[in-house]
Amino acid sequence: MSQIYKSSLSGPVPPTVATSYVTDDGVAVPAANILDVFGGTLTLTNDNGIITTAGPVGNQLNVNLTNRSQNRIVTTDNTNQTLDSFSLSASDAAYCFDVEIACYNVTDDLAASYSIFGGVRSTSSVAFLIGVPDKIVNEEAGMLLCDANLVVSGNNAIIQVNGLTGKTINWNCVITYVTQTKV
Repeated sequence: MSQIYKSSLSGPVPPTVATSYVTDDGVAVPAANILDVFGGTLTLTNDNGIITTAGPVGNQLNVNLTNRSQNRIVTTDNTNQTLDSFSLSASDAAYCFDVEIACYNVTDDLAASYSIFGGVRSTSSVAFLIGVPDKIVNEEAGMLLCDANLVVSGNNAIIQVNGLTGKTINWNCVITYVTQTKV
């Protein structure tokens, strides 16, 4: 068995191992030199777009993208259906939404994509569209009757989609947003 000796005169010493990690809401402490790091998304409003949190177990660190929502649904007809609903929690606020939607027609092996950019003003109980949302539509020929829109109801921003009768269509959306309150 051999031993290695490193003189501090011959260069820097190896770094020390961190014993704690400061998060936005506390401290994550490794257990037996192990820190479990998890990622996710939150609809929580945060100007930086990312938040770190500790726990619920002491050696866990959560890194979450904020200001976003994601959802999937399946349609089989041509009625308006809610792909995602976003509660506007802040009163007297402006929201700017960027919505990305992809859909795949399983029945006919066709696809479409939609990009919606829109604004919403919120009071404590009612939301109002700010103008008409801009929409970019990319559809294969057999998908021309599909649609996606940003609408409001009550104090919610809603992404509605419209599929095709007798066609199974898988929908997926990611919504990102920024907000500014009156105060």
